[in-house]
Amino acid sequence: MIPQTSYERSPLPRTEILDTARRALDDDALSPDEARELVRLLRVHVGLLAPQVEELARSLPVGEQGRSLALASVEEAQRKLRAGPTAGIGPERRAQQLARMCRALVFHEEELRRARTRTLST
Repeated sequence: MIPQTSYERSPLPRTEILDTARRALDDDALSPDEARELVRLLRVHVGLLAPQVEELARSLPVGEQGRSLALASVEEAQRKLRAGPTAGIGPERRAQQLARMCRALVFHEEELRRARTRTLST
């Protein structure tokens, strides 16, 4: 039997994460202060999502569909967090990058959860 992951014990508020990402991607005229606040929030979201997606991916058998793609996204997310503010990129663009990363991690989490359910039911 596959043990329960910490994500299954305490899921993150996906709606809140996706709403924050949507604000960063949909708003064409963010003020610099709004963009900086979104960067702060999105960094927190990525920082919480990445380890949970990684744990969920690693709980699946090697070769399981989506596992390696999810782990690649986790590595990219970790690189983005380590990079901090990127030279030459303003806060609005940084918020958009992090928002896309949040969306990707949420997508992978959902796909991995479905794969995990299939694995547990077999």
